[in-house]
Amino acid sequence: MWRLEEAFVLIKTESGRSKEVLDALNRIDEVVKACVVTGAYDIIAIVRARDAYLLVKNILLDKIHKIPGIISTSTAFAFEP
Repeated sequence: MWRLEEAFVLIKTESGRSKEVLDALNRIDEVVKACVVTGAYDIIAIVRARDAYLLVKNILLDKIHKIPGIISTSTAFAFEP
């Protein structure tokens, strides 16, 4: 059985708000690391949770998506056997 190890959350921010969003992400306990990146997205956050439901409901929807300055996110779940 595969188990959820972590998720990589790619984040687009409003212009000029990446630092503010990055600071807010780093205050979330489940965010292992968050960095500004180049390319189509502005920030990548590595998030840990016990299961996919908790990650989506408690972290993405209840915490990350409520951060002012975030336009959109795309999440890739990483699983290990």
